[in-house]
Amino acid sequence: LLAFDFGTVYYTGYRDLRIAMSFQNFSKEVVYREEYFSLPLTFRVGMAMGLTNFFSENSPHNITLAVDAMHPRDFSERMHFGMEYSFHELVFLRGGYKTNYDQEDFTLGAGLQYDSGNLALGIDYSYVAFENFDGVHMFSLDFKF
Repeated sequence: LLAFDFGTVYYTGYRDLRIAMSFQNFSKEVVYREEYFSLPLTFRVGMAMGLTNFFSENSPHNITLAVDAMHPRDFSERMHFGMEYSFHELVFLRGGYKTNYDQEDFTLGAGLQYDSGNLALGIDYSYVAFENFDGVHMFSLDFKF
């Protein structure tokens, strides 16, 4: 099985506005025990903008708003809305909302990022609420060098 995901981000040059798009699971049909099926091809388009930078240059605070639309091949369209607050690009607080999901709707998160030039270290936490189940807690650790 060979499948591709590809996408791009366009930096508009207008303040901090970014527009992005992606395709996921781009492949030919898959055969499993003489049964043919397609992977769930998905197209996404979205945009994000740092609002604090819109009003003031060089502020230690930033608020980024993001929205994306998802068009999957095998179910109805979905929308995602998100907001992130950052302080000195060191401390982050995040929140989001998803539409047209059976179980999920809102998410919360927080993160810390340390960048020393040659090495960056990040730790993130997120919580995803589910209607009929307990919420899910996720942690991630990020190294960049």
